[in-house]
Amino acid sequence: MMQRPRSLLIMVFALLAACSLESGAPAISQQQLLDTINGGEDILILDVRTAGEYSEGFIPGAKHFDHREIAARLHEISDYKQRPVVVYCLSGMRAVMVESTLMENGFDRLLHLQGDWSAWQKGNLPITKPGENSAQL
Repeated sequence: MMQRPRSLLIMVFALLAACSLESGAPAISQQQLLDTINGGEDILILDVRTAGEYSEGFIPGAKHFDHREIAARLHEISDYKQRPVVVYCLSGMRAVMVESTLMENGFDRLLHLQGDWSAWQKGNLPITKPGENSAQL
């Protein structure tokens, strides 16, 4: 009987370890991204959270691609294969999945937003809400 809870615990730890995996995309700091946005550089910022999360606010200029739809929507961003693409979600796990898909499909200038949306909010950095110069694709 004691074996079942123990194996459940092992599975939980394995899942947590898997969540900490990285895609290999270099990180871009919150400040570096803010400087890039303010500098008007040609960069694609992908918010890969759910539509509900996105509707509550996003990084100015970010395009919304639900992480579950990335493979079906790659054609919409194919012009960015050789340009910088910054990916973020709430805490990193979904962004890493999207980054892996993008890498497999020839996107070679990927960057992961360090700390993701959680850190952006904690830093009281600028946010936009849908309807305020929305950048949703």
